[in-house]
Amino acid sequence: MVGSIKIGNLNIRGTLRHRFEKEDHPLDNYAMWSKWDIGLWARRSKAVGKKNFKNPNEWRDHLRSVYTVGINLLIVKMWIDIDRGVMHF
Repeated sequence: MVGSIKIGNLNIRGTLRHRFEKEDHPLDNYAMWSKWDIGLWARRSKAVGKKNFKNPNEWRDHLRSVYTVGINLLIVKMWIDIDRGVMHF
């Protein structure tokens, strides 16, 4: 289950996955649930911003941060992605 909220340039996406989902590809379930993890986690990554998106030579100068915070439980995984001014397809 995925939900998203957009407020101006701010994008917030929440994702909830559980062990008993029916996926189209069996490898998706195996890759996500092969380890039994419990705990909180956070990650920061980079994504291409909307400014000058049509010119790939300038993407390096317009990278934006994407922050992800999540929790892993035995049968449920949840995470929230927060970004501002990132290009979404």
